[in-house]
Amino acid sequence: MKNQFVLRKPEYRIRLFLSVDLTGSTNFKSSDSSTFRWLKAFQKFYGEFPALFQKKYVEVSGSIPDLSADEKAQIPKVWKTVGDEILFVNRVHSITQLGAYVSAFSGALKEFGQEIHGIHKLNTKGNAWVAAFPSPNCSISLSIGTNQDPISGGNELLTEDFERKVDETPRDYDFLGKGIDSGFRIARNSSVLSLTLVTDFREFHRVCPARGVRG
Repeated sequence: MKNQFVLRKPEYRIRLFLSVDLTGSTNFKSSDSSTFRWLKAFQKFYGEFPALFQKKYVEVSGSIPDLSADEKAQIPKVWKTVGDEILFVNRVHSITQLGAYVSAFSGALKEFGQEIHGIHKLNTKGNAWVAAFPSPNCSISLSIGTNQDPISGGNELLTEDFERKVDETPRDYDFLGKGIDSGFRIARNSSVLSLTLVTDFREFHRVCPARGVRG
């Protein structure tokens, strides 16, 4: 009997997107003639903020008995960096886990913002939103660094294995859809005094009823 390759349709899932901006960076670069000085500020931001966020998540999730071991192990993952912004994305399995991510992120924003303001007079602001996959939003594979033709149609068949790879290494993928566009649009409302959080709890409860689903 020939081996049969079984393709599983992707599970419906919710992903949490978080973005942090380094505020005041444009004026900082234009007013400081020393490239080395503002370069060091950006190196500190890119090098330390993700690690601080991950540390905060370990602390927060470790204090919540309702979180499963799997949820506690899902540390924040960097999706990409754009200019003076770092974006993170993680699949969330319960509202409790969503709260843990947001709490840790808020704590990292405050701690890092105070530190870098004391050194460079810069600060941080954050934004958070959720989006559903594989509909109405979708994940696409990036062809950078591969021999894959992006218009060959090789990525048209979405499977659970594909979406799990996206969850594991989001840096290798991009996300499209109205949920992503809305998140970036609403991000303009964030400031150093607040964290903008956008989520449709009706949609979240539909995917993660009660305690949540395990994927």
